[in-house]
Amino acid sequence: MDTVGIVAEYNPFHNGHLYHLKQAKKRTGCGYSVAVMSGNFVQRGEPALFDKFTRAELAVKCGVDLVLEIPPANAVASAEYFARGSVSILEATGIVDALCFGSESGDLRELKQTARLLLSSEIQEKIHHEMKGGIPVYQAMQKALPCYPSSPNDILGIEYLKVLESRKSRIKPYAIQRIGTGYHDREASGTIASATAVRERFAKGEEIGSLLPYDRLPFSAAVEKELEPALLYALRIKTPEQLKRYADVSEGLENRIYEACRKYDRIEDIILAVKSKRYSYTRIRRVLYNIFLDIPRETREKKPEFIRVLAFSRKGQILLNRMKETANLPVINGYAKKDFYQYETARLDKKENDLYALALPGKKIFEGGLRAVMVP
Repeated sequence: MDTVGIVAEYNPFHNGHLYHLKQAKKRTGCGYSVAVMSGNFVQRGEPALFDKFTRAELAVKCGVDLVLEIPPANAVASAEYFARGSVSILEATGIVDALCFGSESGDLRELKQTARLLLSSEIQEKIHHEMKGGIPVYQAMQKALPCYPSSPNDILGIEYLKVLESRKSRIKPYAIQRIGTGYHDREASGTIASATAVRERFAKGEEIGSLLPYDRLPFSAAVEKELEPALLYALRIKTPEQLKRYADVSEGLENRIYEACRKYDRIEDIILAVKSKRYSYTRIRRVLYNIFLDIPRETREKKPEFIRVLAFSRKGQILLNRMKETANLPVINGYAKKDFYQYETARLDKKENDLYALALPGKKIFEGGLRAVMVP
């Protein structure tokens, strides 16, 4: 094997990510690495701590050879769609031989077995039956399949494995067991901390240098707070009928959102007013940001239109040259004007760039989407 693929958000890149990268290369024997990464908005339904070009550049400086972007419609989505978009991009390159993902259990055999069971019609029928009781899908999965995990990385890992299995992909999966801390842990274990802990410490102005494989984070920005008025505006101008266009909005949820965004002027209060037994806090966050970015449910269902390059090293340039022969989708380093007419994803990417720019120091504008960053 030659090239290992990694799915990440690098929000921000920390020592745990560096450990995973090194282990991925060691376990697979690969000399090259490709990371497919969320853009300016991430899976749990919020803006990233730093813009995607800054995060991609930091990842390359820390050893990733090539960073590609998860399509925006897949980046702010449930584990199933997040995995589908991520694996699709890695497959489309034609150069990725292995996929290495983080795992709480590290038990690839058990995760594979669970993935195969979830693909069966019998288990799917049980899940749908459980959901009729008004419980979230992950709880329905646990009731239908007792071996289904509750840990975030294992859940994502199963979704990657489902995609690889259903497509009979040539990409070989590997599970790297997490060390030090869990996904949601607020405390560090030596120099290893979760991205959640790093972000919280950063927001409080606490020291985090020992948790990062580089000198310091690039700048300070309270992105979500800065974007809150724009998000509230995007919610308030929609009618209930318009709100129904978006993924995961059903069973009257559009009415709850419509009423809450008129009663409250803080996004946190809106989420707490809308969430329920069926709709979790994180799921509501994703719904609100899909509305903000104007990503209707049908867009999420579409296949990726192209491979978007964010950053690369000199070794990454070698991979890009190979992809000219192997990729089955267009490879885009920066947008031409025609791309905004040709590709829905390009228009969506420009929109998310411009919205995110509202929160940047000096209100910097991403003109048409910046070009990929070459890191010496």
